Order: sequence, then C-alpha cells, then structure tokens
Amino acid sequence: DLGIGGADRFRVDLNWRMTDRQHLRALYFDFGSENTQTIDTELVIGDTTYPVNAELTAGLNVKVYELAYEYAFLQRENMELLGSFGAHVLDVGFFARGQGSVGGQSTTLRTESGSTAAPLPVLGLRYLWQFAPEWYLEVQGQYFQAKIDVYDGNLHDVRAGVTWMFNRH
Repeated sequence: DLGIGGADRFRVDLNWRMTDRQHLRALYFDFGSENTQTIDTELVIGDTTYPVNAELTAGLNVKVYELAYEYAFLQRENMELLGSFGAHVLDVGFFARGQGSVGGQSTTLRTESGSTAAPLPVLGLRYLWQFAPEWYLEVQGQYFQAKIDVYDGNLHDVRAGVTWMFNRH
C-alpha cells in the first residue's frame, strides 16, 4: 500500500581465518527505502488514520549486524565447505507522514514512527573455491527469523562474489 520498493544498500563483510578450519565472520548491512505517493485506500498506522487521496511519505530502514563462527567441515586443496552459526542484531525503523485534506483544507497529518532492535540466531553455509593464488569464488547462504509481538518473518541472505585473501588469515 505504501509503494516502498527500490532501496539504497551498503554491506561490508569481514572474515578472519583463526585456523585453517575455523573462521570468525562479521557483517554490517544497511538498507533504506522511502516513497511518496497518493494513497487510494484509507490506512491506519499507529494512532493515525490517513484518508483516501492523502499524499503519504513512508520509509523503512533496516540495519543488520552479524557475528558468526564458521567451521570448514569439508576441505580440499582448492575448496572448502563451511557451516556457520552466530547472531544477528536486526535494527528496523519505520515512519509515515502525510498531507491530506480535512474539511476542504489542506493539512499536515501526524507522523507515525517506530523502531526496534532484536538479536536473532543465524545458521548458514559457505562454499569457497580457490581459482588462483589468493583469489576465491565464494557462495554463501544464511537463514534467520524474527517474531516481534504479532509480526513474524524470516530472511534469506544469499550472495556470490569474488574474494581476495591478502594474507593467509
């Protein structure tokens, strides 16, 4: 209903090879999106009712912080398969504000906002293939879920990339 779609994203992953089989992984991810549109249905957000034809601006910001332990349970000369477990902190913020007409007069409607932060357990798999000295093709998948009050959801984080290992750790 709010048309929140495309987003600005920023992500940083760090990986420390403590031993040949044990790794410590850290991640920071920031996702933000905002949209303004004229709504075609009455919306109730928090304590505010936004009427039909109100111009509503809504935004969502999600930040994820991760710390995980990884273990290479399958290791060959130029590849490894790792399992991971750890914790994410999911920090979610939302706002909605609008312009509408009340009794024929244009007015600014109340802004509703809220945020919450919650720790979440995470499980994952990562595959590394060394295709040249110090260079790896990496594929990773993670799953985590959250339930906050009446809201329940899950996220899948799947990525592929090329990694440069500038030293053996």
